[in-house]
Amino acid sequence: MDELGLIVHQQKQMLSLQREQALKLDAVLVLLTVVVRQEDDVMQELEDIKADVQATTDVEESAVVLIKGLAAKIDASATDPAALRALSAQLKSKAAELAAAVAANTTAA
Repeated sequence: MDELGLIVHQQKQMLSLQREQALKLDAVLVLLTVVVRQEDDVMQELEDIKADVQATTDVEESAVVLIKGLAAKIDASATDPAALRALSAQLKSKAAELAAAVAANTTAA
């Protein structure tokens, strides 16, 4: 093989190598794009979970306030049977509301 033929051969090998490297880089870029999209999906799911946790916390805190308020009213009305019956009715009503809210916001297993 003469010198020119050797140079042509080397150039062909180099071009072939460059094509292989370009294909590999393209594959890496595709995989990187997939990973970034998956990360975005996971981050959105995390934000959704955070919002759900906050909503649940808010409901729990409201229930605690309600129960403490009822306990204070019961303590204040301990000697008045009519007031105790009214509080009992209020407690039943609030319990029914809370049960309905829990049922409405609970997903089936």
